[in-house]
Amino acid sequence: MQALLEKLVWKDKDRADEAEQAWESLGRHLGFISTRPEKLYNTGPDNLWILSSDPHGAPSSSSRPAA
Repeated sequence: MQALLEKLVWKDKDRADEAEQAWESLGRHLGFISTRPEKLYNTGPDNLWILSSDPHGAPSSSSRPAA
């Protein structure tokens, strides 16, 4: 778990993909269906955690620096 958390480095554009992948892994570890819609479909949130077929949320995991 510690190694996973160490990959969650925000605001470093060179490590954005690594952070988003770690966020996806964390979601799975916590029992969610965890996907990366932006990476898969080039649209949507960076990460999406789904627990059931009921409405679900997309926790923001933006690892890009503010413009």
